[in-house]
Amino acid sequence: MKNSAIKIVHSIFSNKKIKDLKKYINLKTILFGITLIFFSNFTYFLAKPYFYNYSLNVKKVENKILKEFKIYTKINGNISYKILPSPRLKIEKISLNFAKNNKAIKIDEINILIPIFHNQNFENLNFKKFQVLKQSIEINSKNFKDYFLFFTELNKKEIVFKKCNLFFLDDQKNKVVFENFNLNETFKNNIH
Repeated sequence: MKNSAIKIVHSIFSNKKIKDLKKYINLKTILFGITLIFFSNFTYFLAKPYFYNYSLNVKKVENKILKEFKIYTKINGNISYKILPSPRLKIEKISLNFAKNNKAIKIDEINILIPIFHNQNFENLNFKKFQVLKQSIEINSKNFKDYFLFFTELNKKEIVFKKCNLFFLDDQKNKVVFENFNLNETFKNNIH
């Protein structure tokens, strides 16, 4: 029985089709196969968050933002996934609150960058960076102390404001505007 099994396997591999296949297997085809597998895996990880249903999980996204960035949020608009220029969640019409009982800041659009890998399912979705780009933001002047306390607090991920216009109304209802405001808030070795 043992000899017949060996003879069958030998006859399969000595078949002419297998010998022809051996001619085509070389370094180029192996490298092409490895590149194809790598590219398909990369595309899979890049496109997978596109298929998550963010509309049904708004509360989970709000809780995730609170957990990772320490910002209380209320999402009133759409949440969508954008691949370019880097993988990100685009959230429209969001209210931010840096302290629980303060008046919320309303922003038309924010981006939350997410890593390409480590996003196996929606519950394990990681957030990398919180970005506010080219927005006009009204600041409540009574809450300046809370803003300063928030931006000096450790244990939160990176928050970035780029090319934003900040404005607030003083006690005489005069509008004070800060144009082209940039803030890249990071911590390295527990130093702000």
